[in-house]
Amino acid sequence: MDERRSPLLRADDSPDRSEAATAAKPRESGHVADPNRERALGRFPYSAHGEALARGHAVPVGDFNAYHRRWPERWQHFIRTNFRSQAHVCHVFPVSPRTAAKWWRGETAGSAPMLAMALVTYGPDARRMLIDGDSEPPAEGKS
Repeated sequence: MDERRSPLLRADDSPDRSEAATAAKPRESGHVADPNRERALGRFPYSAHGEALARGHAVPVGDFNAYHRRWPERWQHFIRTNFRSQAHVCHVFPVSPRTAAKWWRGETAGSAPMLAMALVTYGPDARRMLIDGDSEPPAEGKS
């Protein structure tokens, strides 16, 4: 081990960094724990949380795995309904022609930023198609 000391080490700092040495020595980072931190952040409302759980779910719980599996299909339906071509998709969304082609074929779907962009640009119609599923895509084999 190199016995030279770093210019950042003080004279009383040991170059030994083993677990035992670091556990025995208090951390000297200069950070002082804020005694008012718990008061500032507040305590977790366990009683209110328990009451909410006892009432049941506030938000209807769906089959999120099924939603995830159908997401590319919903995205494809949205893309084909609102865009004339893959080039039009590339013009509106910041994606490559390859990505637009995959969306068009339903192989992949937009990520969260693309969903946000669709919701901002197309508003309630995009929400109905992509989130609520009111305008479901046609069943497979039918177009």
